[in-house]
Amino acid sequence: MIQQPESIFYPKEIENGILPIDATVPCMVHDCENAVLAGLPNAYLQDEHHMSNMKEILNITDDSITFHVTGDSMVDKGIHHNDSLIARRCNCPEDGQVVIAILNGGATVKEFHRDPQTGTICLIPHNPAYTPITIDPQTDSLYISAVVEKIIHDI
Repeated sequence: MIQQPESIFYPKEIENGILPIDATVPCMVHDCENAVLAGLPNAYLQDEHHMSNMKEILNITDDSITFHVTGDSMVDKGIHHNDSLIARRCNCPEDGQVVIAILNGGATVKEFHRDPQTGTICLIPHNPAYTPITIDPQTDSLYISAVVEKIIHDI
């Protein structure tokens, strides 16, 4: 059963003892020392005006949590294997947001969609090798843990 509009939550999740927030890793970010231009070369910038705190750049708040990505179901959305995601705890996402969903006891990152007429929830991958997951409230356990805000990956 879905509790609306406060959250996306099927009670079966708690019956299974899944507490997705407990499984997250605190986000540790260090300050950036210098700025660098990505355009044409310019004078080396070292004054405080051009320095930024990484927490400000990444919009890290008390509600921020990080996730490590394994798999390739979201590559066409720019989320790759071994990326890190910075997400905001949120259990009531808007249509089209990328979410961390706890589905039947397993965590996944997918795009969230809810049909406005039927209320049917679908988790959409962004890789043609995968098919969308339509949630059946009678058999599936779903908890939306967070909404993805930033992707960090190596170059």
